[in-house]
Amino acid sequence: MNEWIDANVEFPKETGTYLVAVKREGDIESCVLMAWYDAKHSPFGDYGWTLLNEFYSLSDDLRGCITHWMKWPEPPKEG
Repeated sequence: MNEWIDANVEFPKETGTYLVAVKREGDIESCVLMAWYDAKHSPFGDYGWTLLNEFYSLSDDLRGCITHWMKWPEPPKEG
């Protein structure tokens, strides 16, 4: 089972697709987005995250507001 991991404590060790929880200051609720993480980037000053909506004007702000992440779930198995 996947569990949320605190982004202030640990970054992913592997490059791949993840679910991220984003909470901006002043927002009432968090939202969950799909993101790509590049493990070769340093977590200091360069988040390493690329959000699915990277063309969106708030993407830079949202990358800095990731509070938690989890591995992308496996697809359901047939049968």
